[in-house]
Amino acid sequence: MPCILPNDMEKLNKAMKAKGGVRGLRHLTAEERVQFFSQYVDMKGKTDTAEWLNREFEKRVLRPAQVQAAKEWLKRLEKKGVKGTNKKPLLDRIVDRPEIMNPKGARMFAEGVAERLMGFAVSREDAQQMFELAKTISEQKKQLLRLVPNYYNMSMEEVRKLDGGSLKARQALADAMVKFQKLYVENNLKAQEVVHDRKNWSGKLWDNLLNVAGNIKSLKASIDFSFLRQLQNTAYVNWNSFQDAMKKGYQAWFESPEGVDTMLGDLLTRPNALNGNYNTFGIEVGIKEEAFPESWVSKKLEKYAPKINLLRRSEESFNLAIQNARANLFDWMLDQTKSEENPDGDLKLLKAEKVGKAINTITGRGEAPLLTSKDEKQNRIVNNLLFAPKWLASRIQTLTDLRFVGQIGKMSPKGIRARAAVGNLIMMAFVTNALKYLTDREDDESFYDWLERVFDPRSSDFGKIKIGRTRFDLTTGTAALITLAARLGTGQTRTTTTGKIKKQPWMTTLGNFIRGKSAPAARLVSGTLFPLLMEGKTKDFWGKDQKWDTAGEIANNLGDLLAPISVQTGYEVFRDIEQYGVDEDTFGMVLGWLADIVGIAANTYGRK
Repeated sequence: MPCILPNDMEKLNKAMKAKGGVRGLRHLTAEERVQFFSQYVDMKGKTDTAEWLNREFEKRVLRPAQVQAAKEWLKRLEKKGVKGTNKKPLLDRIVDRPEIMNPKGARMFAEGVAERLMGFAVSREDAQQMFELAKTISEQKKQLLRLVPNYYNMSMEEVRKLDGGSLKARQALADAMVKFQKLYVENNLKAQEVVHDRKNWSGKLWDNLLNVAGNIKSLKASIDFSFLRQLQNTAYVNWNSFQDAMKKGYQAWFESPEGVDTMLGDLLTRPNALNGNYNTFGIEVGIKEEAFPESWVSKKLEKYAPKINLLRRSEESFNLAIQNARANLFDWMLDQTKSEENPDGDLKLLKAEKVGKAINTITGRGEAPLLTSKDEKQNRIVNNLLFAPKWLASRIQTLTDLRFVGQIGKMSPKGIRARAAVGNLIMMAFVTNALKYLTDREDDESFYDWLERVFDPRSSDFGKIKIGRTRFDLTTGTAALITLAARLGTGQTRTTTTGKIKKQPWMTTLGNFIRGKSAPAARLVSGTLFPLLMEGKTKDFWGKDQKWDTAGEIANNLGDLLAPISVQTGYEVFRDIEQYGVDEDTFGMVLGWLADIVGIAANTYGRK
């Protein structure tokens, strides 16, 4: 509750009497009331306290029927620590609150209460449009259930066999739900623009900096099939779920926008989506993944050249692949709990063991202190400083899930988390090192020397395949966490060039790791702006001085900051061949470039 000084409250009461008291304020719009309150309870240019006061006014003073309708969900929403998984799906909440989203008169529109319901500010016209569409969707759901009474308990194999009127009803519902989602995103962006316009110059500057950082990050994350490494743990848990999700991801890359909408509609109208199970268990589908913030470049390409907008294709394929994997895993887990005695499955068991958290972690949306927060503002900042904080959190959780190894044979949330963790260990200990033995043996090196080197977690080679100067990480980042822990614990590192062990302070170790996970904006500050101000020169990712003398050097430096990773890697391959010719390292570099495109993490170190 904001603090209002007694003197300010006294002035406000006098002003309210002059306006005709409560009756006079009832006839103002929400915006007019906020402007009136802000004159007495906020600093100049601010409206935070006034907005809170207006919400309280709307809850307590506007017509009783409206207050009564909002009372239950407001009470739940205002409690600290209430998660979104405890609330009804947004569509249902909108339909259940016609007096909020579809008031009879403009003066009766409670803007503050509507904002609480939606999660962002919304105009009366937009609220009514969303209400009408949500109401249509509600009727279409009922129509589908009239035609297919058992739809909510059907498997996807059974859903695929629908035909005739049932199929048309599902397709109509899918089209409407995709339209609603786009409208929701559009109104959310409008609300962000309104909030931005209300901020003072420092707030607008900070917003603009975050937007620039997000655009750069979106560029770097595009034009590849990076959903492959995000889905690797899914393959360890259930191959069919992995295979179907991968197919969806590749298909989306080559689909038209209309085709992608059809695929999204198919996801949103799954039985467990419509019956609320995904929402109840916190299975994150129908969302925008953290790897792709809003992109100005993508918007412009979509407007003027949609057919060549590879940024949009990257985002859509990534989202559809990951979210279909989540839906597949939940459907599969629910099927495991079905029996003759319980044909609908044991939802209580899955809830007790937190299946939603397990599935989100396996598909790259983990939770960890500092990396993820319940505060969206904090998340936005962290997401623009690190490349994929929730993905990194999921990697950390994967390692800690080894504590469930005793349940690996059970079809339970803990069991599938253990599968993912053990799958990563097998990849590091056997698969990767078996391939290493074929590609990374020195002629004068004994087998025991080789074993000591490749199984030393203090080395950057640990858990990776090395071909020339290129290293391939088939553990999708898990091996790097073990290396970090080993270096921090011992204060030592094994050099990749000589294989010698040397001391390394923990601050250096941690700094190198964070720099490796940093988003482009953070690298721009640490590698370009700070060195430029302090030393009059810029540095690359490895801390070496950058040169800006030739067109090639300028292109390389800008590409390092702005170009998609796969494009940048391709440029570096051709530039290396141009400078040094084709040698023993070229094969590894080309393979690394192709690996980057298809979603396998690869990194080529600079020449000695």
